Amino acid sequence: MRSGAFAQVERRKLPDGSDFALKTVLRSVLPGRGPSGDAALCAADAAREASLLRRVVHVNIVRCVDSLLEPPPCSLTLEWCDTDVARLLRSGPLRLAAAKALFEDLLRGLAACAEKGLLHLVRRGLLAHRL
Repeated sequence: MRSGAFAQVERRKLPDGSDFALKTVLRSVLPGRGPSGDAALCAADAAREASLLRRVVHVNIVRCVDSLLEPPPCSLTLEWCDTDVARLLRSGPLRLAAAKALFEDLLRGLAACAEKGLLHLVRRGLLAHRL
């Protein structure tokens, strides 16, 4: 199980033996006020995340398979990923080919988000619409 400030993610198995991630939303973030455990806000955050993930169907974006938005608790069923970028980088220097592949995947994912209007790529930086 992986836990963060706002959710916990558990690895689960489907009847066919394939893995998926069950993300349980524990807290919401109130703009300018910080975290909140309010069930309705958690449901709204989970619904927004599920909606965004479903809008961008791309090999480099985690797929949202299902969502349960009736609190408490709200949960998302997501594609399972064996690791994350932070863990890869903490494990030591990447070989050039691996770093290049990782960066290309990242850029492809960002481009897919930009095509759906979720990001705006500009020369001076990466801009995002308020989500």
